Formats: sequence, structure tokens, C-alpha cells
Amino acid sequence: MNYRRFKKGEIDKKEFWYRMRLNSVVGVGSLAAGSGGAAAGFALGTVLFPGVGSVIGAVVGGIAGGFAGEKISATAYKALEEKIAESKAKKKERKREKYFKQLEQTCRVPHERFDEALQTLGLHSYRVSVSDIQEAYLKMLEMIADGKRGEEQMLNESAASIALDEER
Repeated sequence: MNYRRFKKGEIDKKEFWYRMRLNSVVGVGSLAAGSGGAAAGFALGTVLFPGVGSVIGAVVGGIAGGFAGEKISATAYKALEEKIAESKAKKKERKREKYFKQLEQTCRVPHERFDEALQTLGLHSYRVSVSDIQEAYLKMLEMIADGKRGEEQMLNESAASIALDEER
């Protein structure tokens, strides 16, 4: 079902894998709790009404245990997933701080100015090499120079057209 939605483009790759992980955890939790519920229902049914009660108790206990296991494992997985995401975000922030600390030792530009310069150049990663920064800077200078040349040409053309209009 999720695979079909993914292939149709209804969900993206990230959502597809999230659902696959969730369904795996929920399936195992549901199976384990369903088995335990069936065993408990069988035992209770045997005590209350041997024979038929055993079968009915196993079926009811299995269904109830399966639903309970599904809800409990889904809730636990989602809570764990949030903690993992928080941990990854903290780790990323620590790496970023470490990178800037190393950068401070070699560079005299403040963090804010460095961020601004990278954004101006269209570079949004802190893992950019010096050669990439230089290349982006040179491209930007070429664009600016081309833009000024274009403005000069437009001015010259408009001046020429005005001169022609005056001659007529």
C-alpha cells in the first residue's frame, strides 16, 4: 500500500521509509502482544468454560492483545523517533559550533558576516571549500561585470536612437 503510494508520487521517499519503519515496529509489537493476549485468553477461557471457552478466550485475547500492542508500540516508536531527531539536531549543532570554533582560529570574519557572505554567493553549506567560495565569488563578479556592460550598451543604444530621432 505504501509502496503504491510512493510509486504514484502521493508520498515522498522520506515519508515512505518512515511508514515502513513504523509499520515494522507496529507489526512486531502487535504480533507479540497478540500472542500474549491469546495465551492469556486461552488460560482464562479454560478456567471459566473449558473447551469452547478456551477457543473463544484465545481469539478474543489475541485480537485485544494485537490492538493493544499496535497502539502501545506505535506510541513508543513515535516518542523514540522524536528523541532520535532531537539527538541528531543537537549533534549537528555541536558539529556546527566545532566548525565555527576552528574557523575562528583561522579566520578573522565574524560568524554573522561569514553566513551572510555564503548566502550572498549562493552557498548554503558550512562544508564549502575555499576553492568553491573563490569560484562562486568570481562567477558573481562576472555577472556584475556583464550586467554593467549590458547597462552601458543599453545607454549607448538609447542615446543613438535619440540622436536619430533628432536628425529626423
